[in-house]
Amino acid sequence: MTRLWTFQSKAILAGIEANGLHTASWETASESFRPAYRWMAKCLGEFVNHALNAPPVWCWHSCQSIGMAPTVDTARSLLSDYDIERGMVVIELEVPPASLLASSYHEWNEFLDRTIECGSAPTEREWRSMFDVPPVKHRGDDIQAVIPHIECDWVIASRPLVIAGRDKTDAV
Repeated sequence: MTRLWTFQSKAILAGIEANGLHTASWETASESFRPAYRWMAKCLGEFVNHALNAPPVWCWHSCQSIGMAPTVDTARSLLSDYDIERGMVVIELEVPPASLLASSYHEWNEFLDRTIECGSAPTEREWRSMFDVPPVKHRGDDIQAVIPHIECDWVIASRPLVIAGRDKTDAV
């Protein structure tokens, strides 16, 4: 099993607890991000040998160092004030390695930026290197992971995401 962390709303955590499963929805994905997210869903589907009809769930594999949890700074860079104010949780997962696709966060952001600029995913061959092992491509790069959904059995801990009054290098 591989340890991952994901930032989700309290409502999503409640849904996992009630239904045993969470699958992301295309309606919650920003319109401008969808071409890149569809490409990542396709890559994950190829990896897990099952086509995805939903966007992947984004998680963190390693931040700052292999196996390290995301930091307050990681959360702050991803989440809006609105997200934080309405209450987010950190969900810690143990996921079967065959159910996740790890990649360079740095290269993913370059791919995402290029996709937004073009309005469609660029030639994918040039971007497949973001999945090379190890996926760390640049100094300070983090490793993200995508999974097809969150199963209740994968959840090993959850806690409120607390940002205020914490050092940006603190683990969440």
